[in-house]
Amino acid sequence: MKTIKSIITLFAASLMFVACNNNTDKNGVKEDNKKAAEERNDAKFDKQGEKDANFVTDVQDINLAEQNLGQLAESRGTSKEVKELGRMMQAAHKKAYDELASLAAKKNISIPTAMSKSAKDDYDKLNNKAGKDFDKEFCDMMVKGHKDAIEKLEKESKDAADPDLQAWAANTLPELRKHLDHAMNAQDAVEKNTAVAEPAEKDKTSKK
Repeated sequence: MKTIKSIITLFAASLMFVACNNNTDKNGVKEDNKKAAEERNDAKFDKQGEKDANFVTDVQDINLAEQNLGQLAESRGTSKEVKELGRMMQAAHKKAYDELASLAAKKNISIPTAMSKSAKDDYDKLNNKAGKDFDKEFCDMMVKGHKDAIEKLEKESKDAADPDLQAWAANTLPELRKHLDHAMNAQDAVEKNTAVAEPAEKDKTSKK
């Protein structure tokens, strides 16, 4: 009897493991990784704990997006400022992702391991650009993305129920503000390069 119960328990556990790790829904459509993590957290935490967990999933989605966008910018950017910014974003946000993943594991918080649909849409949008348009789009994304991230971390550093997450947010803010400065500097450089290039292109056209 005990053996039968053990087999049933193992079978049920196996089904739960498959369900949690399957990235497709019942129609075979790929599941949004971030949404799946949020649903698991909703089932595990109370209202306040859920807010902290949602903050973690939001930030990890940002970290994954910045890594992928940075990698794309390093390989496809046309200006040295954009390539350098892309390289920095890739390395810095990988480090941030790993640090927060370690903290999340201690808190039993589920995190996304791949970009959300929204982040993937932004990646595809950038990937469809080329030349100066690519550089401008990347810089604009980095400036907006880091302003949004800073706002999230400022709120968490004051309102978090978990003191460890509160401290992590407060300690990470200075680094994010540096990222924003780098992004704005690159944005200015790209705009200046574009402004200089446009009159030169007009002169070439008028001489023909």
